[in-house]
Amino acid sequence: MKQSNEQLIEYPAAVHLTVNGQTNCVSGTLSRQGEATIVRFGEMQGFAPTKTQFTVWPDRVEMRKTGEFSTCISFTQGEKTAVELQTAMGAIPVTVFTTRLAVKTGQDLVFLRLSYTLSDGVENQIFSVTLRARMQAPSATELC
Repeated sequence: MKQSNEQLIEYPAAVHLTVNGQTNCVSGTLSRQGEATIVRFGEMQGFAPTKTQFTVWPDRVEMRKTGEFSTCISFTQGEKTAVELQTAMGAIPVTVFTTRLAVKTGQDLVFLRLSYTLSDGVENQIFSVTLRARMQAPSATELC
């Protein structure tokens, strides 16, 4: 991946995130760096605040979470990825298989649908994620 000297400008954004049917609408930021669109926002995982970042390219997505449980997962349709979930009890090795990845970006928005299976070698968990983020005026009050 090429390093860029271009300044990253973050714009206020309304972020609509649905994971396995649970929907959250939060404020966040939307920015661009080369071909990538970056969406950042805060969310709660259990009772712990978590910083979440989706970096979206035309053919892949990276999800980075920092909080009580931290991780960075790359998703490319049809590919398996080995990652470690960082927890209070230590690192847990898992495999992620991306079954669906659909991305649409525009001047002021990003939309993605993502389905994947997370496996720890004993149990499989299936995730379905929809992310929609749209730039908004700083004075806007409606998120979703």
